[in-house]
Amino acid sequence: MQGGLSTHLAEQGIETDITHPTVISGDAKLTGFKRVLEVQIQFVNIGSMTMALLINQ
Repeated sequence: MQGGLSTHLAEQGIETDITHPTVISGDAKLTGFKRVLEVQIQFVNIGSMTMALLINQ
């Protein structure tokens, strides 16, 4: 999913840096980012997952 988004953004002239997935459980605080785009994804047989896109600019 992130690879496709990164490719699309690169075609628009926007540089991205994809990192390996991070699993966060419980209360956590991430700092150093200007914006966060959070998307919830629903899977039919296993439930939901939340994906966060952390933006530096």
